[in-house]
Amino acid sequence: MTQHIDDNLLDKIKISDYSAFRKVFDQYFKSLVIRSYQIVREEQLAKDAVQEVFLALWKNRTKLPENIKLEPYLRRSTINRSLNIIKSRSHHIGAGQTPLTTIKEKNLQPDEQSEFNELRDVIQSTIDQLPERCKQIYMLCKQDGMTHKEVAEILDISTKTIENQITKALKTLRTAVRTYQSHTVSFVLLVILWGIFTFQLLYV
Repeated sequence: MTQHIDDNLLDKIKISDYSAFRKVFDQYFKSLVIRSYQIVREEQLAKDAVQEVFLALWKNRTKLPENIKLEPYLRRSTINRSLNIIKSRSHHIGAGQTPLTTIKEKNLQPDEQSEFNELRDVIQSTIDQLPERCKQIYMLCKQDGMTHKEVAEILDISTKTIENQITKALKTLRTAVRTYQSHTVSFVLLVILWGIFTFQLLYV
């Protein structure tokens, strides 16, 4: 019955019926903000994300696919927009919150700090080159501290898929770190970096 109502409202939206659009907005806004908040962890960002989803729905109303289902469309659009927000603000590992970005507290020598910066760039470059879904899952679990169950619910996939993608990401990252370690790196820095980085890798 709900789907039938949604279909009718969507048909009206396609012909620029603003009252139908407003009904859809009122019906889904709060639940979509909750879904977005699970990802971005900031209320205003979540509201902004959902508002942008509805803005896109209205702007593209005449170009919507013929067989679109309203609720799944809004949910997926909200998830994608929220993930884009996470991606855009994650300029380095942990978005400023992981031990990797507090390395200066270790009082490294200038040459050691330079080597650390190089390794950090290697790690970030490796993350950026991961397949898109693998990168999304890694960022949500590792950089934003979500559990496998939380990410599975948000992306509507199994926890087994989450585990497989995390394993794939970590294997790729370990390979990149081992390759970097083949270069000349001071022993003290290597111990510090490896200790911090293995914490990052093992914390699931």
